Amino acid sequence: MLFFPMLKTNIRKLSTYKLENFGVSYLKMLQQKSLSLPLTGSLSDHELVRKSRWYTYRGIALSVLAGFVSAFLSVYADLHLSSYSLTYHYGWWGLITLVVTVVEFYFLFIIALRTVYDIANLSHSQFANEVFTESGPFNIINILARAAMELPDPPIRVLDIDPFKKISRPKLIIAGILYKLKILLSNVVVRLSLQRVAGKSIMRISVPYVAVPITGMWNAFILFKVAKEARLRIFGNILAANISKKLVDDQLIHRLSPLARIGCLRAIANAVVLTQNYHPNMIILLLRFKELLGIEEPDNYDDWNLFLEVLDQVNEEERYTILDILTIAAAFDGKISSLERKHLKEAYKEYSELYFNRLERLTYMLTKGYLHEAIALCEIDGQPG
Repeated sequence: MLFFPMLKTNIRKLSTYKLENFGVSYLKMLQQKSLSLPLTGSLSDHELVRKSRWYTYRGIALSVLAGFVSAFLSVYADLHLSSYSLTYHYGWWGLITLVVTVVEFYFLFIIALRTVYDIANLSHSQFANEVFTESGPFNIINILARAAMELPDPPIRVLDIDPFKKISRPKLIIAGILYKLKILLSNVVVRLSLQRVAGKSIMRISVPYVAVPITGMWNAFILFKVAKEARLRIFGNILAANISKKLVDDQLIHRLSPLARIGCLRAIANAVVLTQNYHPNMIILLLRFKELLGIEEPDNYDDWNLFLEVLDQVNEEERYTILDILTIAAAFDGKISSLERKHLKEAYKEYSELYFNRLERLTYMLTKGYLHEAIALCEIDGQPG
């Protein structure tokens, strides 16, 4: 009885794996083509935002066009074949819809991957690899490929940290159902629903043709989300590298006591729990600090009460260093959860207003594309706020 569910799971994993490999291969091909091109100087935040928007709008326009063509051909075939027998009508219409949808999806993938690549190149990231991610699923090029193709990130437990520790099981089930519904809500479902929702025409416009602009708008929405998430992942990768380098260069990491070092890891681990998801940015930050601090074994790092105890036991410079890391980690997924707003006050105490102001600004800069502002807000100086 377990064979068929297992088979279904394996097929899904294989399909996801093949799509991700396709995305990675395409991004690498683009990378190889651009290696001979000279790099321009570092762009200001204004230029980064302007060019990022341009690439996003270009991708949206192409996605809308792909949706228009695909939906129009499907609807036209449906109406043109309506006078034939049901078998002939729906047989040919189904085949045509399947073909145009597959072609549309292929072009949507290419458009999304190209958009992600161009946005990545604005920051001169060049898909740089680190030793601990170069062959794993959280290599920058892999996480960008998954962002472009809207593929789920593989579940991974770093140091046995549980991102769903504070979520009840019913909520997890509901979240899973909602995720499945999101996957099902493709332009195919939208198109078919619109075509059957009413009669043949409204105000002399054939109802099925309403699917044409709706499909285009849906594609635009998806591309916008893809570009936003890709930019967040690119910036997260850059900031994580920047933070770890600066900690070493400033010798701050060497001044921390063993307890404070553990506190730094507890800060990131608890940010993951309060965020309630395992965003790739969080994993990359965890991996960097795990390597930087030389910590390999799990030790209840996601226990909030143990984290608060550490804050009470370390000296002032160490406490503010840990709170800096907590604030940065909380912003790394581009959102501030209700749990974060509730619990972070317990750590920030009298400096809550200062730290929350910084957290909100950093989250805003990350999601809107202001890289240099975000880097400045990631300063770790052992001072309050």
